[in-house]
Amino acid sequence: MPLADRGYDADWIRELAINKGGRANIGPKSDRNKPICFSPWLYRARNLRANECTS
Repeated sequence: MPLADRGYDADWIRELAINKGGRANIGPKSDRNKPICFSPWLYRARNLRANECTS
């Protein structure tokens, strides 16, 4: 499951993940018009992991 920053929120990335048999958990940009499936818990865990790797 790709986890990424909101800057990578794009429909084509989500479609690519679905076509590969997964799903993307990317936070929605503020200008997104329709709601998406998104887990805030996984998003926070991604941030904790990224911070752990840079320490």
